[in-house]
Amino acid sequence: MNNNKSSMLLKESVLKKFLNKMKSLFKKEEIVEEIKIREEINKNNDKSETTSRKREFFDSIRVEENSEMFYLKIKLENDEVKAIDLTDEQIDELQKIYDKEIEEKKNKIIKIKNTLVNGTNGQG
Repeated sequence: MNNNKSSMLLKESVLKKFLNKMKSLFKKEEIVEEIKIREEINKNNDKSETTSRKREFFDSIRVEENSEMFYLKIKLENDEVKAIDLTDEQIDELQKIYDKEIEEKKNKIIKIKNTLVNGTNGQG
């Protein structure tokens, strides 16, 4: 009877080891699958973030409808054209461009100051 008990305990022990091994294998497979899913999600997030950054970049460099005025502004800044030679309409349009640039730079400075003072990302 002692042999029988000992063989039963041995079989039970072997069975437990086998079941534990199977559980750990399935658990590892689940973990690997979860890691793969997370990597795929991260990859998709990276793609959308890259797309968003590209879109922001292209929006920031988009030439506005009045590209002739920007060209004229560049020529004026490079002394290729004199302000005295410009028409009143051209001066008014250039003034609008300069005012817009000044406003954008002021806003950028305010954002940077807020970031430095508050330690935020320019959101406060």
